[in-house]
Amino acid sequence: MPCADGGCGCIGISQCTSKGCVRLADLIRDFPKPRHDGCRLNAECNWPHGTCEASTCRCRVDVNASLSFGGVNCSIDNSNRAARRADMQYGEHVFQKEYTADTIALRAKLLQSDDAPESGHGSTRKATLGMRTALPHLLKLLDVRSIIDLPSGDFRYMRELVPTFRELGVQYTGLDIVASLSKALQATFGQHSPATVKFMQFDVATQMLWPADLIICRDLLLHFDPSRAARVLQRIRRSGSKWLLASHHPGLSEEASGALRFTAGNAFGSHWSPNLEGRPLNMPPPLLAIGLDGTWWSRETGGFATASTTQRVMGLWRLN
Repeated sequence: MPCADGGCGCIGISQCTSKGCVRLADLIRDFPKPRHDGCRLNAECNWPHGTCEASTCRCRVDVNASLSFGGVNCSIDNSNRAARRADMQYGEHVFQKEYTADTIALRAKLLQSDDAPESGHGSTRKATLGMRTALPHLLKLLDVRSIIDLPSGDFRYMRELVPTFRELGVQYTGLDIVASLSKALQATFGQHSPATVKFMQFDVATQMLWPADLIICRDLLLHFDPSRAARVLQRIRRSGSKWLLASHHPGLSEEASGALRFTAGNAFGSHWSPNLEGRPLNMPPPLLAIGLDGTWWSRETGGFATASTTQRVMGLWRLN
């Protein structure tokens, strides 16, 4: 089936390319493989804070102590950076306000639902259809064994994929700047599946990520101003991880749309629509894109509608 209107009109787990619809398995088979010229010995991974597994340093992460060692070779003690969180615009105290009972109730009223996600309209089942459908296939095809989800938010849609993580032997680590949210999720989900799911507080602007097979960065950069988003993206690229799956607005440019203009606000009130291929993020084109992701404000209906593939997708990039 041909591609439709610049998006993918393909049926099933397939990707729209210049040659038409291509099965995802066939497309990934032709991807350039991540390099494996990393570690050979545990000593190269700052042992005992990290071990060398399959040429990649696996860093020690203790969610109970909020302790992690970051960097490609696990040499950076993130506990020494935890005190740098007093950011007046993007600190924990700012995002904590998004999870108060009054704010959650207001969000539920806006979405006309008693079971609205605490993390907002972008985490509803309708807004995450593409990710929930495609991610299990990607994990298999990319042979993913470790995921960092940044930010994890309220873990609303991801919790449906825990059986898949368990079946594939995937270790999921959810990171969020709000400590109370991470502790609650760890108590509810992490304690019961410690080999599969865990959560901890983390500030990507001050602390260093560690190598993972896949970093999922959904609905994060759009809440940071462009210069901060560029710095955070650079930290992700330097983490030593293999793949990045991130929110991307491919059809937008500064010349074509005012949506790229950053609107300053508090926490979720700060927003723009980052095209990761444009300035100042300067990423190459993604290897593939997952549609049916996120929401878009519809002037016609006066409500949220599912974003089209020209408005927003989850793009996949190779990092190393």
